[in-house]
Amino acid sequence: MNWFNNLRTGVKISLLGAGAIIALGIIAVIGYMGLEQSSDSTEKMYSQNLLAVQFINNTRSQSHQIEADIYGLMNTEDPDAEQK
Repeated sequence: MNWFNNLRTGVKISLLGAGAIIALGIIAVIGYMGLEQSSDSTEKMYSQNLLAVQFINNTRSQSHQIEADIYGLMNTEDPDAEQK
């Protein structure tokens, strides 16, 4: 450690700055890889889980529309509407 104490202050500061830049680069790479993994996981969740929920909701909506049409036909007085 004696060699480090013998260095000039400017060199010590430069080494500290270089170390900080290297550490920042490592953190940036790890963060980028984490974001990529998160993006892939989110896309997988959407394509496998949320689309099924959307299809179920569409089916439920169509079922309610059919039910409303049937009730409308049951309550109509017009014979022509019953034929449709």
